[in-house]
Amino acid sequence: MRASATRRGFTLIELLVVIAIIAVLIALLLPAVQAAREAARRSNCVNNLKQLALASMNYHDVNNVFPTQIGSPATTPTPAAGYGPGSPSDTRVSWLMQILPQMEQMPLYNAYNFSWASTTDSVWNSPRNTTVLFTKVSTFICPSYAGDATQIQKGDYVGLAAPLNGAISITNYKGNLGDNNTLYSSPAGFANNFGDPAAGTTQPTARGMFWRGTMAVGMAAAVDGTSNTLLAGDAMPLDRSFLIAPFTSWADSNQAVAVTSIPINWKYTPANISVTTPDSSYSFRSNHSGGVNFAFADGSVHFIKESISPVTFRALSTRAGGEIISSDSF
Repeated sequence: MRASATRRGFTLIELLVVIAIIAVLIALLLPAVQAAREAARRSNCVNNLKQLALASMNYHDVNNVFPTQIGSPATTPTPAAGYGPGSPSDTRVSWLMQILPQMEQMPLYNAYNFSWASTTDSVWNSPRNTTVLFTKVSTFICPSYAGDATQIQKGDYVGLAAPLNGAISITNYKGNLGDNNTLYSSPAGFANNFGDPAAGTTQPTARGMFWRGTMAVGMAAAVDGTSNTLLAGDAMPLDRSFLIAPFTSWADSNQAVAVTSIPINWKYTPANISVTTPDSSYSFRSNHSGGVNFAFADGSVHFIKESISPVTFRALSTRAGGEIISSDSF
């Protein structure tokens, strides 16, 4: 009887070599896969900002101004000046809230009580508006952001009674307040952190496209050119462990803007920030490697590197600063 042929299996060394080869291939492919995923997230971020820019421009078509940052939607501006008044009431309604109808979010917009105001709460933190305030709007969240999509709201202004407690939905995108200095820190910029009008005047000092004031900017006010003026950009919240309350509610006017007096992706440490440090709440930052996506007032979206000159960055945020900015400088 003929003996069967002996079958030879893999030796341990051969198996280890194969495993090592597979491990090397995975190590080589993983960065490429991660880079492809981030490229997709960054592309989706661009789409979000494009939607916000187009919605703002559609709002402008109806109202002749971009949204105001306080009060009800703005009315027709003075043609020569390019500005328009908003409501005189301090309801702190953000520009993001006001463009909801242009984003096909009319049911959410209609659910918001714009008229409520009292000595104990305002519309932005009223329990009467919790349905809207607790609603997450996906367009306001950058795909590269992996943190919490809510914040525990805390009262922050004198005159308001007990704060609204709850998980307020946040935004990763903030409007361009301008190059205003945040007062609590040292970066160069225009004085007056929120851009409120100086005593005895009606013109806000903020030089961007949005500010905490009862007036609104029309395209005619962007004399530097809408293609050279920032509208909004990535503004990721800092690590929650650094702050008691991240200032990132999408519905509140004070929490939906940022400034360019703080460099892009400015690095912080727990030692130099606190809940009262506006740097931690009003800076443009992202999880995209090397910079931040920005929508411009003409509706275009560009990636601005964190290595941009601080002078150029601040110049891009002013609507009428008179700066000459070449396209290859950002």
